[in-house]
Amino acid sequence: MESLRVVIAEEDVSVSQGIAAALAAEGHQVIGTVSDGDSAVAEALEKHPDVVLVDIRLPGPDGVEAIRRITSEHPLPVIALTDGSAPEALEQAAEAGAMAYVHKPGTREDLCAALAISVRRFRDVAALSAEVQNLKDTLETRKFAEQAKGIIMQRLQMTEAEAYAHLREKCRNQQKTMRQAAIEIIEAEHQFLEVLSKDPPSKLRARQLQEHP
Repeated sequence: MESLRVVIAEEDVSVSQGIAAALAAEGHQVIGTVSDGDSAVAEALEKHPDVVLVDIRLPGPDGVEAIRRITSEHPLPVIALTDGSAPEALEQAAEAGAMAYVHKPGTREDLCAALAISVRRFRDVAALSAEVQNLKDTLETRKFAEQAKGIIMQRLQMTEAEAYAHLREKCRNQQKTMRQAAIEIIEAEHQFLEVLSKDPPSKLRARQLQEHP
């Protein structure tokens, strides 16, 4: 496994030192050790570690709240440390964003497995989030393009293929994305229709007859 930069948030110094030694022996770098919730959040935000191990029973705020703040303010893989005495807190830690957990003090094998699991799950979630956002953007762009294509077909009496080719040419000539070009056409159409609604053709014809009898 790749070498990771790790922050340990554990109130018991002996446990913290044991975890740090086990991680160092596996080639990981412990860049910070703290003993309370506020410090855990501060270390995560300031040092940008690859992984944070957080005791769920940390004082002020507790480990669950610290995990929630870390994952919301600077999302990264978090491992919950537990002594097994509060299973409900471990469930809360998972809901707060912890990707894995280790029973303290944790063997070297347990720690390495938790690191691998938390990093893999975090990357999977990040990739899925990006994919969903890209899919959303793609669907929205397609919607705008279809609407713009319909306007071009109507205004310029073009076929669907001709209208799409015209839209693509506009993108190339003006160095704009399909989304930008389509939105420009849609907005121009809205402005045109708004002008017509304020001064409809019948009024225009009447005015022209008055000006040029």
